[in-house]
Formats: sequence, C-alpha cells, structure tokens
Amino acid sequence: MAWDLLEGIYDAVKIRRPMVVAARELLRQPRDIAVLPTGEVMVWSWTQEGFYLDAYDANLALLWTRETGRRSLGMSVDGNGLVWALDNAGASAYNDQGELKTRIEAPSIPGIEVSALELVDGDFVFAYHHVEGSLPDNPALVRVTPSGAVLWSTRLTTETITFTGSSLAYGSLKSDGTVVTGDLLEGYYTSKPYLRSDGMLFFAREGLLIAVADLRIDYRTSLKPPTLEGTFFHTRIVSGRNGAFATYSANLIPPRGSGPIGHVSGLVRLAGM
Repeated sequence: MAWDLLEGIYDAVKIRRPMVVAARELLRQPRDIAVLPTGEVMVWSWTQEGFYLDAYDANLALLWTRETGRRSLGMSVDGNGLVWALDNAGASAYNDQGELKTRIEAPSIPGIEVSALELVDGDFVFAYHHVEGSLPDNPALVRVTPSGAVLWSTRLTTETITFTGSSLAYGSLKSDGTVVTGDLLEGYYTSKPYLRSDGMLFFAREGLLIAVADLRIDYRTSLKPPTLEGTFFHTRIVSGRNGAFATYSANLIPPRGSGPIGHVSGLVRLAGM
C-alpha cells in the first residue's frame, strides 16, 4: 500500500497539473497580457473611458498604470523589454517603470489608418485598413526602422472570406499535409494555445484552463472563483521567470434600464506550466 501511495504521488508530480497560486480582481477588463524580461506582468485593459497599461509584480500587486487613450489598439513587448502601446497613428514605448521613452509615428497613407503592429528584428511592421466610416480601401503593410525610415511598403488585395459554423476543434497538420482533428472547442471564446515544454497544449475557455494531449482534452482546471457565473472570455496565456499568467472576464448585464453594463475580471498566476 505504501508503494502504491508513493507511485500515486510520483504520477501527480510527473503529470505537472497546473494550479492557481495567486489571484486578484481587475478594475478594468483585460484585452491582452504580456510578461517583461524583468518579470513584471503587463495587462492592456479597457473601460468606457479608454485603454490602459497596467503593470503588476509576481505577487500580482499593482505597480503602475498609464492611460493610452481611446484610440489604443494593443501592446507589444520588444527584445529590450520596452512595452509598445499602439494607436492609429503610431506607437509609444514605456520601460518597466512606466516611463515614456520614445515614440514612433507610422507613415500616413490617405484613406487608411494603422490597425496592427508586429515587431520584426528591431523594426516595426505597421498594418493598415480603411478608416472607419469611409469607403473600403485596400489594406497595406509598411516596415519602418526605429529612426522612422521606411524600408518597404506594399498594398494588399482584398478578398471575401465566408465562414460558416460555430464550433472549432483541436487539429494537427501532419508532414504529408493531412489534417487530424480532435475534441471540439465549442465556440469562439477560446484563447490562443500555450505550448508547454512536454508538448501539452493549454487553452483558457469559459473560466477553465483546458489541457490537451494528442488532440484530446485531458483535464480542466478552474481559473476563476467558483462563485462567479457568466460567459467568460480570456486573453492568451503567457509565462515568465515567475510562472505563467492568465486572465478572465465576464460582462455583468443588469436588468434593462437599471444601470450600465459592469464586469467581473481577474488576473491569476499559475504554477506547473
């Protein structure tokens, strides 16, 4: 019996099931999350007043907040640990203390505006789409150096894409080009996949951390307090020197005419990822 117990403990450790080791509520709804090389957790958050960058330490204590405005589009972290806050005209860089270090303006293109940013080998690739309320125009990509010099730009063609159905499945693309599908995700509110070093995939969905092995759901771990109810959505799962981090959020819709829409949101730190 003692040997069986030891084997069970060994198997539990070997499986490396993640568990929530720290959690806190968020005042604003999370839209993205990242970890800096120095360990701080960055949350790009939203209220009806605008968007914010919020920095937390490993114990999830709030370090600083910077307002990024109503036209904020997202954030990216570069190889130097700077946090780039994107808007429709360019991007502003903040260090791990929340200090504004520099800003780069995106080249102006008539009829279209910045919609996304990708950091590539120290340069900035801005994506553009048509200005809201204007006639559709072809999107564009522009690569810019940190000094603001344009390396190249290109206009893209547009095509109509039709998608039907409401269920997504785990899938694997084989070397011969065939696709093998697994368990259903059952909808759109599923985070981007997080790949652990042992090959286990993790997704956040409906308040749960879902572990997938060989295209089959292996187990689920709760990310939110059990008393919370609602339709939850999540940002991606990220990891750093202090563990892995995830968020959850759900809208709280009051009876008609009784007040504004609220939310319940949180940030968690996970061990075993």
